Amino acid sequence: MDELTGGRPKMSEETIQNVKDRLQASPKKSLRRLSQESGLFRSTCQRAAKKAELHAYLISVLHELKQPDQVKRVAYCLWFQTHLKENPGILDYTWFSDEAWFHLSGYVNSQNSRIWASENPNAIHEEPLHSEKIGVWCGMSRRRIICPIFFEETIKTAAYMEIFNTFVNQLDDEELSIGYFQQDGATSHTSHFTRQHGRNSVLFRRPRHFEGTLATALARSDVA
Repeated sequence: MDELTGGRPKMSEETIQNVKDRLQASPKKSLRRLSQESGLFRSTCQRAAKKAELHAYLISVLHELKQPDQVKRVAYCLWFQTHLKENPGILDYTWFSDEAWFHLSGYVNSQNSRIWASENPNAIHEEPLHSEKIGVWCGMSRRRIICPIFFEETIKTAAYMEIFNTFVNQLDDEELSIGYFQQDGATSHTSHFTRQHGRNSVLFRRPRHFEGTLATALARSDVA
């Protein structure tokens, strides 16, 4: 049994090792489940894990990459490195884009929002069942930023092309003639209509000389 020291039980090495072994055997186990299985209080499990120098880390969620994706990414990176050396100003005309939703009623993340006080103020934040929100699209190059472009509905093909056309209309002649446009693989970005429309836009074209250097880039890649 744990010994009492200063009114608080002194945790035994056996308890610490027990918690450590259970967590190492099942690293994704919650403290609640660990408490149930071990018969220890949740707070005891937490203290034991800390004494065992085990810490809870968040899991990062990323897009899954298939083997062909890895090959293409390495090939593109190798090409871009070479092209950047030959054309240092390319980033002035390479456009990256993204969109985000903003809640108009105020959004509170209960996981990291805190109020410091000597007593619990029992603060609450009321929000509607369906929070009103607005979407904002932004395009940026090393030289400048084009935004905001607003949207109110989920971005499907028609809405995406409207956003893209609004963006293109703000480009100057030089950006239109030698610019590149980067986008991810979202459905609205890769639909048949978007591809057909893109054939009429220089920004959607495959980078010049990439076809010619693809085989060379793949040959230099360890994943080829």
